[in-house]
Amino acid sequence: MHTIIHEIVHIVIEHGIAQPFQLQHWERERVVDLIVQREFADLLPDYRLQGGETAPIDSYVLGADLSDLSKAVANYVQMRDGKRSG
Repeated sequence: MHTIIHEIVHIVIEHGIAQPFQLQHWERERVVDLIVQREFADLLPDYRLQGGETAPIDSYVLGADLSDLSKAVANYVQMRDGKRSG
């Protein structure tokens, strides 16, 4: 069940979030994991995040409603890219 829901969420975010914002593989995985853990907690109470307990993108995604997820990821990417150029 974990894998099925995880992969469905990947499909859902791919064209609207992951590709437009050119998320790296680990960022895509983290967004998917955070969504699955939060939105499917009742079905998957033992779902584990990949890559450790925290990641830079977490605070952007965790605080966002699903309807605002694209804007939250855009804000994260702006911060991430700002760090690279600065």
